[in-house]
Amino acid sequence: MATVLSLHDRGILTAVNSGASSLSFVGSGFIVLCYSLFKELRKFSFKLVFYLSLSDMLCSFFNMVGDPSKGFFCYAQGYTTHFFCVASFLWTTTIAFTLHRTVVRHKTDVEDLEAVFHLYVWGTSLVMTVIRSIGNDHTHLGAWCWAQTGRTGKAVHFITFYVPLWGAILYNGFTYFQVIRMLNNATRQGHMSTIFGNFRWQLAFQIVHTSLIQGQTRRL
Repeated sequence: MATVLSLHDRGILTAVNSGASSLSFVGSGFIVLCYSLFKELRKFSFKLVFYLSLSDMLCSFFNMVGDPSKGFFCYAQGYTTHFFCVASFLWTTTIAFTLHRTVVRHKTDVEDLEAVFHLYVWGTSLVMTVIRSIGNDHTHLGAWCWAQTGRTGKAVHFITFYVPLWGAILYNGFTYFQVIRMLNNATRQGHMSTIFGNFRWQLAFQIVHTSLIQGQTRRL
């Protein structure tokens, strides 16, 4: 049986959620703005970070504007939030894949995979959002629109959000471990300058996108 929250409790949760989403929105928006203003940043590696930041910015925006007391708008906000939040951490896997393919496998064809990346991210996000409607109880709302109530709704929400999220975290962790190991080997063999010269910007922006994925942890 779902716990009924008081107006005071809901007010606190809404304030915390809005505050965290606002910080994420500002950080992501800053990256989107920099990418839009500086033409020298419009390279493929930066483009992936732009897509990630844009998704996270929209996720944060829709997460701020929902009101659980307003039926249709609440559900519309809930689905858009789910779509862009899933897309944001799926973009992190494309960055990890790109780093692995270029640093570890020494491939130079990653730019040709941009269309595949879009299909993978937006397509998967859409499928997860559609599946999310299964078991969604439209007569009861939780503390905010993004959450679902009911046993089936919670199970579907877990499958369509937390499974992809933890899958992305595990994939990224394993991939970065291989990339770091390759860079360490290159350092010992004296080839670090060549490898790092080619990928220093990708690695720098990977640090930025790692900070963005922290925004997703507030939903854990």
